[in-house]
Amino acid sequence: MAILWLHQQNLSAAQRFILENYLNAAGINPAEIFYITLHTKIQNLWIRKSKTKNKWICNQEKKKEFFKNLDEYITKLHPKIIVINDRATLGFILGQQIPSMDLCRSSVYRYKNIPCVVIQTITAANRPIVKAMRHGPWLLLNDLRKLKRWYDDEKRREPKFTYNVARTVGDIINIEKDFEASFILSSDIESVGTIITCIGFTYIMDTGKINSFVVPFFNPLKPGNCHWKNEKDEIYAWQFCKKVLENSAYKVFQNGSYDCAHFLAHRIAVNNYLLDTQHFFHSIWPESPKKLNFIASITNDHCRYWKDEKKGEKDEKIPQTADGLERYWRYNALDCYNTLLAAIWLLQQIIKENLGWALSNYCTEFSLQVGPALAMSMTGMLTNVYRKRIKNIEWMEQYRDNLKKLRIMVDQSDFNPQSPDQVAQLVYDVLGARPIKTKGKKKYGERSVDENILKLIKVQNPLFALFINQIWDTKKPANNSKKYGEMRLLNGRFMYQYGTAGTKFGRFNGKEHQYWIGTNPMNIPKKARDILVADPGYVLIDMDYRQSDNWFVAYECEDPKMIENISDIRDTHCVHAEFFFKIPYEKIYQAHLNKEDWTEHPTNGVRQNTKRIVHGCNYRMAAFTLYMKLGHEGAIATAKALGYTDAHLWSRNRLIDLCGQLLQNYHHLYPFLPRWFQTSVEECVKNGNLATCAFGRTHLFFGDLAQDEAIQRELSSFYGQGGTAGNINRTLNTVYYESDLIREGLMLLLQTHDSITSQIPEEKLHLVNKFLTIMEASCTIKGRTFIVPVDTTIGYTWEKSMIPWRKDITINEVKRAEEKFSLENYPIVT
Repeated sequence: MAILWLHQQNLSAAQRFILENYLNAAGINPAEIFYITLHTKIQNLWIRKSKTKNKWICNQEKKKEFFKNLDEYITKLHPKIIVINDRATLGFILGQQIPSMDLCRSSVYRYKNIPCVVIQTITAANRPIVKAMRHGPWLLLNDLRKLKRWYDDEKRREPKFTYNVARTVGDIINIEKDFEASFILSSDIESVGTIITCIGFTYIMDTGKINSFVVPFFNPLKPGNCHWKNEKDEIYAWQFCKKVLENSAYKVFQNGSYDCAHFLAHRIAVNNYLLDTQHFFHSIWPESPKKLNFIASITNDHCRYWKDEKKGEKDEKIPQTADGLERYWRYNALDCYNTLLAAIWLLQQIIKENLGWALSNYCTEFSLQVGPALAMSMTGMLTNVYRKRIKNIEWMEQYRDNLKKLRIMVDQSDFNPQSPDQVAQLVYDVLGARPIKTKGKKKYGERSVDENILKLIKVQNPLFALFINQIWDTKKPANNSKKYGEMRLLNGRFMYQYGTAGTKFGRFNGKEHQYWIGTNPMNIPKKARDILVADPGYVLIDMDYRQSDNWFVAYECEDPKMIENISDIRDTHCVHAEFFFKIPYEKIYQAHLNKEDWTEHPTNGVRQNTKRIVHGCNYRMAAFTLYMKLGHEGAIATAKALGYTDAHLWSRNRLIDLCGQLLQNYHHLYPFLPRWFQTSVEECVKNGNLATCAFGRTHLFFGDLAQDEAIQRELSSFYGQGGTAGNINRTLNTVYYESDLIREGLMLLLQTHDSITSQIPEEKLHLVNKFLTIMEASCTIKGRTFIVPVDTTIGYTWEKSMIPWRKDITINEVKRAEEKFSLENYPIVT
């Protein structure tokens, strides 16, 4: 019995050599594989789509010839398994245009009753997957092990997928007893904006029976788009879903905070929601993708890609035909089915492999997600609509003025700075800029207009800088207008959502709300923040960990001088600025307090650039990376502050050399730091690429940590960023679950960078000190205990009108600060 490996046309000897090493690691004998490509026998199997030219499709004129040749190989070799390692082959076998090899990888199909396993070995850019992605070797090995299980008839046992759709109330009545007897079930919703179109379930009964059930609500083929015959029937359907979701069975979701946000709007509180596949997966493999189809491709041996079944005839948000709706409901049922099977396998994996560290990660991450993260997401923040309108008018005026100037500069009346093609044509064709070559950056093409690339192009010629700056000056107010000026609100509130599985090291990530409104709260520019205000009768409290990452790096590397400096009551950034620029501390600190340009300017300020330099030093940045972080203008300003008055004439390479010297100077100041860089790598490699930071989060690093400097830099940043994230997360969980602050009226609103923003009743200012006590709890690393200091401000407008907190502050002082701010910035209110 053999494996028939149908590969793409250009499987090179080098690629085959790499592949066979992984086959051996998976326990597959390469001698049992017959490598065949049908592209050499059949020309033009895979052709460009005539209209778009940038998409490739199966050549249907070659269909008969394809299957004739394939059948000949099958008759000759009698393969037990067929491996589909070619997109054209996949398209012909499926009989449709498939999304991509990347989405369908690890799927199992059948041709003439022969299992066909999709194995991806190269990316769309024709790079070996094991080199193109850090998790590539792990991914390929997992897929080949699945192939091995199918070849040996030892595939994981999985129940057959069956499902029913509630078309009448009778269908619900007939299945209610099954749900009453279930002990675990998964659920998933489909939605359009705030509308739940259907709710799906997959349940397991004590008898072992497993089935999926879909309850539709939105149906475009029925009057009023309502699936149910009358109001009474729809109420019955909702009451059934509520009863199921609130029963005692264990609940499983994939990214369940999305579903819960919609359920809460319908007054449904999910009971016994304990398992979430996204968070389970992220707790073990934080560097891999976390979408359900990817997770299922790893956990479920019979899985095949199903996400394209959701699409309507023209990619509608919900299909408009009977066949389309049936696919839509089946898709919903498959989501639930694959979620439940994935959760069971992940639980088994944690127990079987004794992954106690992953379970600890999960408990922290999951409690944050369903507690403070979901609470902040559902609360949102009150928006001053008048200020929002004024801001939008200002941004649109800036946009129109700058666009007019830009179009005069380029002598093109319809030039669009938002068009990457038009900007690329201007920069590379008209101005003649040289393309920037970037090693290992796939997202940067030869004609990239990414901001980081344009920063480097600006250096080539002052004229280039003039045009690029004008493009940015035009785009930024337009983007602010679109994101914040025209932002849709919910009951007058700015809405957003927080997630705990969107970053590698435990920090929150933000994005638009589950109701498809709002935007990422992490990226709100300071110019837009004064549209966000406290609710009537409340006052805002912002608590920010001061120089937090530095504390954790100092105590991890155990450098006595660094610990001394970070623990000093003096401003650490000013201390470091004195070291780098040889300017007296008192002079820098006073200028900082006075907000003088030479210390505070975002590009030229010595204190601001010191922060960037220290960040780069602590996280093992190379000289070029530090140069990019400073920016060309920032690097020149840094050189001039060091006394090099001719720095504006320097080449880029000379500025990069200066950055390298700054890194060396910092390491001379703190000699324990570079030693710790090396020992931390050695310890992590010895521990199987596992590292644990303060507060217990453990991270599994993919790749060759011993040799790959990029991974080593991530390891160093893990201790600082992971420590800060752990401290913030500890605070949020303590406030939400263990303190009485919420019951006394405190409302968590935002978690932005190193700060937590909340609001409290005006008459309960004493809650601030209670919150501070939790936030300033002690941390212990390697036997040393310390407290990361917190800067606290109070006010009615986020950031702009907030003043430093004092224990004896009065609410009248806060009100006066708000009145002063309003009069100076918004003197006329209509």
